[in-house]
Amino acid sequence: MIKLNTSFRCITKILQGRSGHAVASCLDNMGVAFGPYLVKAARMGHMHCVKFIVEVFRAPLEEDGLVSAYHVYEAGATPLWAATVGGHYDVAEYLVSKGADVNAATRSNSSPLSVACSHVRLDLIRLLVEHGANIERTDDLGITCLMLACHNGNPEVVRYLVEIGADVNRQRIDGRTALHECANNGHLEAAKLLLDHYACISPDSMGETPLLRASLKGHAHIVEHMISRRELVPVQDWIEAIELLGATFADKKRDVASAIAYWEMAMNERRANDIPVRTEADDPLFSEHFQELRTPEQLEEIRSRRDAIGIQSMLVRARVLGYGHHATFTDVRRKGAKLATAGDVKRCIVLWARGLEMQQRTLGALDLRRLFFLTSLTDLFSYMVLMRPELYDNAAYFEDVLRLFESCRREVEMSVTHKIHFASHIYFHYLDCLIPLAIHLMLILLKLKPLISSPQLVSVKKAVYRLVKLDPRDITGSTLLHRLCAGGSIVRAGSPVVSTFPSSEIVNVLLETGADPCATDHYGNTPLHALASNGECPREILNALLSAGGHLDAVNKNGFSFGSLRASQGERLHQIVNPVRHTSLQCLAAAALRKHGIAYKGVVHPQLERFVDMH
Repeated sequence: MIKLNTSFRCITKILQGRSGHAVASCLDNMGVAFGPYLVKAARMGHMHCVKFIVEVFRAPLEEDGLVSAYHVYEAGATPLWAATVGGHYDVAEYLVSKGADVNAATRSNSSPLSVACSHVRLDLIRLLVEHGANIERTDDLGITCLMLACHNGNPEVVRYLVEIGADVNRQRIDGRTALHECANNGHLEAAKLLLDHYACISPDSMGETPLLRASLKGHAHIVEHMISRRELVPVQDWIEAIELLGATFADKKRDVASAIAYWEMAMNERRANDIPVRTEADDPLFSEHFQELRTPEQLEEIRSRRDAIGIQSMLVRARVLGYGHHATFTDVRRKGAKLATAGDVKRCIVLWARGLEMQQRTLGALDLRRLFFLTSLTDLFSYMVLMRPELYDNAAYFEDVLRLFESCRREVEMSVTHKIHFASHIYFHYLDCLIPLAIHLMLILLKLKPLISSPQLVSVKKAVYRLVKLDPRDITGSTLLHRLCAGGSIVRAGSPVVSTFPSSEIVNVLLETGADPCATDHYGNTPLHALASNGECPREILNALLSAGGHLDAVNKNGFSFGSLRASQGERLHQIVNPVRHTSLQCLAAAALRKHGIAYKGVVHPQLERFVDMH
């Protein structure tokens, strides 16, 4: 049976022709499938084509297709869904009268009713509901029709849905309700309808209530209405909402007068109700350099100081929303950058260090968002120590750099510990982001060596030892020594600092703290093989590896040794180093066993087996 590759435009013209029935019969006999054309006709609102395809060809009403909606393609769309997206009431009414399933959804569980609510088409909503549409059906994110209606804020649609029994307190996957949507978009009339139908001001999975959401977005009219209904909101909650609203006006709206007015109102309410400020911002990381103001007199003193107003809003936001909220992260990041640009490096370091602690406390393992403050601080110290050391008293920042290196090491430790819980590509990608940071921080610490005391140098080596002990390896099995000996630039995307490796200082401290010069990657390469592949092959690093126990005659899985790899680059082994001084009797014996095929596996100790295998 022949399948015709006929475009929708051609089909439309055929069906509009006078001999439509004859052509239709011919095409039907030749095996043309009209289901997809029915979806397209419904999407475009061609009523005559829809009727013709349904009544003449008896195309299935539940045939699904690919429909363009909201600038993306939706798979699994039925003709009724397509007609609803197009807003074609007559087509939708016809399909429903023919028995189309009003609850048939797309691949993402989007139903015709949810589309009608998104488009604020009350006529289509009534049509679908009257024919049995489920008003509580959710999509893959748990979003209901009422939530979509509240997102658009049309009071008539919201009123209709709540009057026919839509659950006003239904939560989606992230815990948000329809009232969150009203608060987020500033739809006061829709919010009033929900509250009149006993909507709860409950928190989502991040602990953010609709009241706090409205404050965060700066919708003062929503906040004022909610706090006017005192029976719904505890005093502590609405005072914090006013404080957060002041922070929003200070930062996003650049309205300092309103911000101070809201903060003063909250202070007066706290005093009147004897409610003290409960805060985590009293810990030493904040209290030494950042103080939240608590009296109207203090606010008046900073009224004309834009930077002080910004710090106040940041501290209020951190206290009210908590350290785990994304708005807190964003604010700390932005305020730290402004401090660094203004030359207040110490406060920037304190603030970003606190941000790093916040991320490590609240985000899960192998979450790339955990790396922002770690990367930013590394870049800041790289600039101060490696690029412009003459501008800063870098000795004063040694403890900060060491603390940052320890944070990086803990990230590596957490990654290695949780490796089995994640896909390998996620683990190795995360580790590839961490290792360059650790290497750069080691370089910074060693550059500070002339400025620090002997006990401080010992603390550096202890920190490096703890990292070496973890033995972090990339996807090829390369160790830290492999990466450092291979040469080139270990650089991070977006970093202004490029450091060229290998670095003899870092190699020496790694070897001194227990790095194995004979460790092999998945291809049998030792750090000496990696060094041999480096065009420069620095002699001081070669000597350091050999002095630590590296073997010149060790071969990889392809049978290449350090000498043969250098020979391929036109350099003889005796031109680089005296091989006799670094070839032991053990090495010669192992090579002889391999050369003459003498059986040794299962005969000698397993440790000796590995030694012979290496040669």
